[in-house]
Amino acid sequence: MEETISFEKQIANLFRARFPMVYISTWEEERAINAIRRLAKDDTLIKTRRDVFVWRVTTGIVSESKEQMAKDTVDPLKALEFIQKYNKPAVLILLDAHVYFEGRMADNRIIRKIRDTVEMLKGGLVPKNVVILSSRLVLPNELQKDVTIVDFDLPDYRDIKKSLVEIINANRGNSKIQFNLDETGIENLAKSAQGLTLQEAENAFARAMVERGCLDKDSIDIIVEEKRQIIKKTGVLEYIKSDLNLDDVGGLENLKKWLKKRNKSWQSEAA
Repeated sequence: MEETISFEKQIANLFRARFPMVYISTWEEERAINAIRRLAKDDTLIKTRRDVFVWRVTTGIVSESKEQMAKDTVDPLKALEFIQKYNKPAVLILLDAHVYFEGRMADNRIIRKIRDTVEMLKGGLVPKNVVILSSRLVLPNELQKDVTIVDFDLPDYRDIKKSLVEIINANRGNSKIQFNLDETGIENLAKSAQGLTLQEAENAFARAMVERGCLDKDSIDIIVEEKRQIIKKTGVLEYIKSDLNLDDVGGLENLKKWLKKRNKSWQSEAA
């Protein structure tokens, strides 16, 4: 079976191979930025460490220390000029640059500047990379040969469980919140939040604490409600809550026995 390469290792490999332009489509902006910052400082992954800068149309280019690098870099053309001229190994993350690639906002100057930047970074003596980070994948024909698309998966069970444990530990001293979860309860609650972004999962846990004053096995209902809200926002699917159980299914007795026997086979104890 082919080994799955982690996001950080995949990005690090592209950076080391001098791929100048990477496109990541995700709603999890901060999680992706933090992952890139981690790998940019990891000698075992990246070999050559890189300074990381983030560009927003509201702030221009900002460094890791939150220092504004130059006021005139609010213009994306200026931001691309910045990375071209920067004389140290670096990564420039462009947020929401997709708006310049489609419809009436499409800007041929920016598209052309990106292509020029790609050529310059390819042949440069100093390793530098540009990452386009957006909620949607929008790629004009002119850039399809210059940009590498990388998937950024939703957080897995371990990420969500770690965040849940951190939330519990941070609120242990709050007398208004009770935590009635053993290890299995934490595991079940974390697994129920799979499919959400990390921010959505944290919001759901926080909502459960505020609404019920506790986190316990019944908090799963609030996680399910958060998922229902997300599905509703898409306008494509409809979530229908059902209270049916195995007793409502006629016949199939052997299948029911098989399911009941293996009811806990997905828990960590079974693994």
